[in-house]
Amino acid sequence: MACQNLLDGDGEAIISKAVELAKRGDGLALRLCIERLVPRRERTVELELPSIRKAEDIAAAAGVVIDEAAAGRLTLAEAREFLGLLELQRKALETSELAVRLEMLEGGLGGRDDEGGGL
Repeated sequence: MACQNLLDGDGEAIISKAVELAKRGDGLALRLCIERLVPRRERTVELELPSIRKAEDIAAAAGVVIDEAAAGRLTLAEAREFLGLLELQRKALETSELAVRLEMLEGGLGGRDDEGGGL
């Protein structure tokens, strides 16, 4: 907050100086100006993953992502993003699978008579 207050009055002058230095060929100032003017656009990555129907299928898909990164066809950042998506998918699949199992267990218990007569 204190830094922001210091810059508030001089922000325009600082930007003008950075632009002036960039025009004179200062590499750092030039890079700073370009990074602010031209936003980075993420590239589109096409990756053929095996079909994922259950949580166990995630390991094979993760293996493909890791192989692609190791071969240099994906950056480490891209691989991390893919692996993060796969982790979200794994959690969703496991949650769904657990819900089905729980329904089956509850259905099995609901149909039984209390044979023990209670406590």
